Amino acid sequence: MKNTLLLLTGILMLCVSVIAESASYKKGLSENEISALDDAREQALADAEKVAVMSRTLADYISQTSRYENRMPNDIAKVETIIEDYSTFIDDELEPIKEELNALYEAYAVSGAKDLERAIGKQLNPAEWMGMPIATPFSGYQLDKAITSIESLGNVFNQGLAKAEKNKSEDAIRNQKKVSIFPENNFTGDGDLASLQNQATKSLVSNKVAESDMTNVAITSGWTDGVFPVTKIPFRTIRGSVLFKDTDEDGLCRFNGYTFISVDGADLEYKAVRGGGDGYADCDDGKNANGGLASSSGGFFSSLIWLLLVVINLLAGGLILKEKFSSIKVVKQSLEKLQPFATTIGLAAIGLGILSFLMAFLSLSLLSNIIPQVSAVLVGAILSAQFIAAKKKHAADQISKIQPFTHSLGLTAMGVGLAHLILSGSLYFI
Repeated sequence: MKNTLLLLTGILMLCVSVIAESASYKKGLSENEISALDDAREQALADAEKVAVMSRTLADYISQTSRYENRMPNDIAKVETIIEDYSTFIDDELEPIKEELNALYEAYAVSGAKDLERAIGKQLNPAEWMGMPIATPFSGYQLDKAITSIESLGNVFNQGLAKAEKNKSEDAIRNQKKVSIFPENNFTGDGDLASLQNQATKSLVSNKVAESDMTNVAITSGWTDGVFPVTKIPFRTIRGSVLFKDTDEDGLCRFNGYTFISVDGADLEYKAVRGGGDGYADCDDGKNANGGLASSSGGFFSSLIWLLLVVINLLAGGLILKEKFSSIKVVKQSLEKLQPFATTIGLAAIGLGILSFLMAFLSLSLLSNIIPQVSAVLVGAILSAQFIAAKKKHAADQISKIQPFTHSLGLTAMGVGLAHLILSGSLYFI
C-alpha cells in the first residue's frame, strides 16, 4: 500500500512539472509574441502535413515502379503503356508537387527540401518555445531522393522501349521468311507421278495435318532400293517436297522436304523429314509449280472411275437378279427399262473393270479396287455373253464356266457395289 502511494505521488508531481514547464514559455513574452508563435507553429504544421502528403504520393509511385529499374518488359505495347502512365503521373502529380515545393521554398527562404525540413522544424519548435516538441512529419532527404528517382525513371523507360524495339527488330530479322522457289519434279523410274504425289500427300495426313492443308507436291528424286536386314523384305525410298497452305495470310507458303518409303510394293509412307528441299515460296507460284498438283486431275479421274464401278456393279447385279425385285414396283420398272441395254451395260462393266485395274497397275497399287474390278468384269461377261460368244467362240467356253454362278455373282456385285459406296473404298485398300 505504501509503495502504491509513493508511485501515485511521483506521477502527480511529474504531471505538475510538465504542465509548469509547458507554460513556462510565456515567461518574459507578451501576449502578441505568444500569439505570433502560435500562428507560426500552426502554419508550419499545416505546411509540414502538406509536404508529408506529397512525400507519401511520391513514395507510393516509386513502390509501384521500382521493379522496372532492374527489369523492363520486352513487349513494346507494355512499355508504351508504362511510359504513357509515367507521363500522366509527371503532369498530374510530380509537376504540381514541385510547384508547391518551390512556393514553400520561397516562403521559408530556403533552396531545397532538406533546408525546408530544418526551417519548418524551427517554426514548430522555436527557441522561445518551452512546451512539448513537435516532430517534423517528413524527411527532406527522402523527398529530394524521391523526386530525383522519379525523374530518372524517364531514361529507364525510354531505354526499355529502345531495347524492346531492338529485340523486335532482331526477332523479325531472325524470323524473316526468305522466299525460295518450290522445287521442280525430278522423278525418274517406274511409277505414275500423279499417283506418287497423291500417296505422298496421304502419308502425311495426321490428327494435326489434313490433306486439304497441302497444296502441291514435288517428287524430287528417283527410287533408292533396299532390303530390311532381318526380315529381308524389300523396300524403296523416294524424296519429295510438300507445299502447305498459307497460315498467316502473308502470301508465303511453307514447304518441307521429306523422304517416303514403299515397303514391298505398298503405297508410300512417311519416313523422315530430310535436310534441304524446304523453305517459303510465293503461294500462287508454288501452288502452280510443275503444272500444279498433278494428282488433282488424276484424283478426280480416279474418283470418277471409283463411282462408275459402284454404279456398274449395282446395275449389272440388279439386271441379273431382276426377278428378285418383281415385288418392288419402282425397281422392277427401272430394271425393265434398262433390260434392252443389258449387253451394253455388260460391256461397260468389263471395260471399267479392266481400265480401273490398269490404272491401279500403273500407279503400283495393284490391290486398289481389286474386288469391285473383278466383280464388274464377271457380271459384265454374264450380261454380254451372247455378244461376246458371237464375236469370239473360244470366249464362250470361258463364260460358260461362270454361268452356273450367275445368281451368286449378281448378289456379290450388288453387295460389292453397296459396300464400296458405304465404305468409300476403304475395304479395298484405297
